[in-house]
Amino acid sequence: MTRSHRSAARLLPVLALLGALCTSPTHAAETADALLRKGRNAEALAKADAFLQNHPRDAQMRFVKARAESALGRRAAALATLRELTQDYPALPEPLNNLAALQAADGQWDAALQSLEAALRLKPDYAVAYENLGDVYLALAQQRYARALVLDPDNAALRARAARLQPAPTPAAAAAPAPAASSSDTALPAESPSASPPAPVTDPTESGMEDPPSSAETTPVSPTSVAPSLLPELPAAASTPTR
Repeated sequence: MTRSHRSAARLLPVLALLGALCTSPTHAAETADALLRKGRNAEALAKADAFLQNHPRDAQMRFVKARAESALGRRAAALATLRELTQDYPALPEPLNNLAALQAADGQWDAALQSLEAALRLKPDYAVAYENLGDVYLALAQQRYARALVLDPDNAALRARAARLQPAPTPAAAAAPAPAASSSDTALPAESPSASPPAPVTDPTESGMEDPPSSAETTPVSPTSVAPSLLPELPAAASTPTR
């Protein structure tokens, strides 16, 4: 396993809890989520797809769908699901944070940076997004230092600064989502200064995918209508937008 792959394997982006779109999770989404937690990812995806045939705007089930896609190694599909969600609910910062987590897991650090900055424009006090943003800045700094050392390998001061950027420890996985506000997040460990951009991560707990938002079918909401409360999630945390 290369150093860059080891770095990617450590990658557990912080997951956001999406602030509730509705008052409580749908039974269908809860069932699909339970399947995911048992490792029955294909069944969870099938249930999500079937439910979304009649409720295409259900944010909670779309989160389940994205998580199932990620768990099955369909990262491109998971990214597409989250991108569509950010387009349908542009006032919600949580989908942007989760999108950034997947982008970071794929080594798309600049894209992750843009997604997190967009999330923070919507919610300036979004602590989880700030944590992820710090990890992204750290990864970018390590890459820049690594490049600088390739160009100037005898620069002792530069090498010392790069050595101070140590990988962050990997936090424990988050607990299952609850109907009350709580955040169980995991962090984005930075890669070592000499490592190249990390390889894609296939484990859903390392992808930054969040849990399903609690909700029934919903309509887009304005920035002023987004509730600050969040719900807990997966190996990081997810929740649901509120009306």
